[in-house]
Amino acid sequence: MNNKCVRVIGCGNPLMGNDAVGVRVIEKLHETHPEIDVIEGGVGGLGLVP
Repeated sequence: MNNKCVRVIGCGNPLMGNDAVGVRVIEKLHETHPEIDVIEGGVGGLGLVP
């Protein structure tokens, strides 16, 4: 049995003037690959590491 899970964290915030590419990527991944666990990381940056 394979218990591995793919998790993608997308960072960015369109309201703060950046491109929010991470948010766009996880939106597309969620649509096309629902088996992937996607998380919107906002603008957490290095604060997401722990």
